[in-house]
Amino acid sequence: MSKLTSPLCVIDTETTGLKPFCNEVIGICILPLHKNYDINDDVPAFEAKIQPENWATVEDGALKVNGETRETLATYPSRKEVIGGLNTWFSEYFSDEYNKIHVLAHNAPFDKAFLSCMLDPQGKLRDAVGLFTHYRWRCSQASAQFVNDCSIAKGNGPVFPNLALTRIAKQMAFVNPAPHTALGDCITTAYVYKKLVRAV
Repeated sequence: MSKLTSPLCVIDTETTGLKPFCNEVIGICILPLHKNYDINDDVPAFEAKIQPENWATVEDGALKVNGETRETLATYPSRKEVIGGLNTWFSEYFSDEYNKIHVLAHNAPFDKAFLSCMLDPQGKLRDAVGLFTHYRWRCSQASAQFVNDCSIAKGNGPVFPNLALTRIAKQMAFVNPAPHTALGDCITTAYVYKKLVRAV
């Protein structure tokens, strides 16, 4: 029986570059949350590293940021194997009560675009991501920008001058347990978003 208490999950992807129709996902995490945005430790996160299919588009700068090498990438399972594992995880923990993941991501448009290309690289499906996620994604980066806008509208400066996840977390005195890993960024995003929600 599923131990989900809500359909909320943080999703983060690590990639070989910044262009979703060129670069690829090489790391993904889906981290279940409670309704109050605390991490649900009773449900295991889905976490996987992925071997790229197009080595020509792997950018050295992205590998450096993610702490990967071409040698380590070559040891990871294929995209199709990881999707198979994702389907198994989703089937086990999501049911009629919670039949879609309600996503929280720090840079939601980025992660959604890359996830779509990972699931359907040929673009044959109308909405591959929508097969298992709710269409409305929460975005901690957009929420931080909203806080900035409210502050600016009152004649003050932005609360968060830099909207990068690591910079916002640092302002909140939170240390990312594993920066630029999918799991570490998911944990940090959950913390940041909960703080932002409570600040409203």
